[in-house]
Amino acid sequence: MLLFLFIGDEAFPLKSNLMRPYPGVALSKDKAIFNYCLSRARRCVENAFGIMASRFRIFRKPLVSSFKTSTFTVAAAVCLHNFIKSAEEEVPSCE
Repeated sequence: MLLFLFIGDEAFPLKSNLMRPYPGVALSKDKAIFNYCLSRARRCVENAFGIMASRFRIFRKPLVSSFKTSTFTVAAAVCLHNFIKSAEEEVPSCE
């Protein structure tokens, strides 16, 4: 069984399946490190989504499909993205 957690910022309410940063400015070292790591993870996810949305138009608007179909759509897009990236690496550049 996989455990899914969502990453959010201060605007989201605290829930059992949502990770959000500790509030405040004067934090302990452990809490500041946690906030930094969470922020970095959120940036990575946002960058990956931006790449997928720029390559595949379907991600520029909300997916209107069942959860199962949406899961297959995302998995297919990731596979296609990886295939395109590997094919681009094999083509010699024109420099």
